[in-house]
Amino acid sequence: MAVEPSPEKLVHFYDELTEAQASIPTRSYKEFLIKWGYDAEQADRLCSRLDKGTGVIHRKDLCKPNEIPSNTLPALRDIQILNSDMNQKQAESIMLYVVDVIRRKKSKKDQLEDLKKRLEEVYGRGWNCYMTDGKFYSVCSHEAGTSLVFLLNEMVYGVFRTPYTSKH
Repeated sequence: MAVEPSPEKLVHFYDELTEAQASIPTRSYKEFLIKWGYDAEQADRLCSRLDKGTGVIHRKDLCKPNEIPSNTLPALRDIQILNSDMNQKQAESIMLYVVDVIRRKKSKKDQLEDLKKRLEEVYGRGWNCYMTDGKFYSVCSHEAGTSLVFLLNEMVYGVFRTPYTSKH
C-alpha cells in the first residue's frame, strides 16, 4: 500500500491490536500494519517515528503528535451496521478496508476478492464475503465472533468466517 495511512487509521489499527493493553511491542504493530497491506519499509518508517527507542509503542505516541481527540473515524460515518457479533475494532478495520476498496473503483467481483484476500492475510483462512443491492436471504454457520453485515451507499456487505469442523 503506497498511500500514507491517516493518523486516525494508525490509531485504529493500534486499538484493534491492543484492545485492553497500555502498550504493544513495536514489532507487533509493524507486523499488523504489514498484514493490512503496508509494505515493510513503510511500516518500519512509521514505527521508527513512533517508538522512542523503547521497543514499545503507546497509544499516546500515536494520538499526541497527530492531535487526535477521540476514537471517531470519519470514514465510517455513513455506515449502518445491520448485524454483528464481532468485536468493535475488528469490525471497524474491516469496514475501513471496504471503504478503501470501493474508492479504487474496481468491479464488485474484484472488490470481494480483495476483501477476502485481506481478511485471510490478517485474520487467517476461511473467510466468506458477499454484497447485495437487492433482496438476499441467507442462513449459514459461522465461527462465533466473526460475522458482520453492514449497509454502505445502498449496498449490503457481509463477512463471516466458516467454522472448522472435523469428521466423526
